[in-house]
Amino acid sequence: RDLHSFPTRRSSDLTIANGDTASLANAITAFNGGSTDYVINLASSGNYLVSGAPLPAIADPNGTRSLTINGNGSTIQRSGANAFVILENDSTSLTINSLSIEFGSSVHGGGLYANTTRQACGFDICSPVGGLTTLNRCTFSGNTNLGAIGVAFASQVKLDRCSLLQNTGSSGGGISNYGGSVTATNCTFASNSGATGGAVFNAPFDGNITL
Repeated sequence: RDLHSFPTRRSSDLTIANGDTASLANAITAFNGGSTDYVINLASSGNYLVSGAPLPAIADPNGTRSLTINGNGSTIQRSGANAFVILENDSTSLTINSLSIEFGSSVHGGGLYANTTRQACGFDICSPVGGLTTLNRCTFSGNTNLGAIGVAFASQVKLDRCSLLQNTGSSGGGISNYGGSVTATNCTFASNSGATGGAVFNAPFDGNITL
């Protein structure tokens, strides 16, 4: 046996046909119950309608794996009367590239909710453990209720070259941060509106936003 070789963690790559929202939901479910990193590739410039019920929340209970969604210029839209968030990340390492998220509507964030569902415990003390959501060249538009992106306590969201356009929220139209950490680099905020912040809202004493 080669003592200098080490096992590597494999990844599962899945390609989702244009418009096949059911397969996208199944791919997220497969990641949640899997044991490897996953890469989900959407169709080039595709369109995926989510109606009736939301996509499954993205969740790795142990926090040791990662999910990458390559949008390839595709759009995910909420369709119909039911209100829900388009994507929810529950304390997982999630990267989304080149994806547009439109018309989500939720009290936790219409387009994306970076949630905190895990805890780290020691010496009878438990602390919340948030995930890391990385957004590259993504667009959020027309999302409502809590705006485009909602960030829960201890979660991290990093945006690079993203656009947040025409989102409306009860707090911040673009981003509402309740105790997390948000960094936005080379991003565009335009025509967003909110009761306590047009582009962003940062809950006092709880979190931080760097623009």
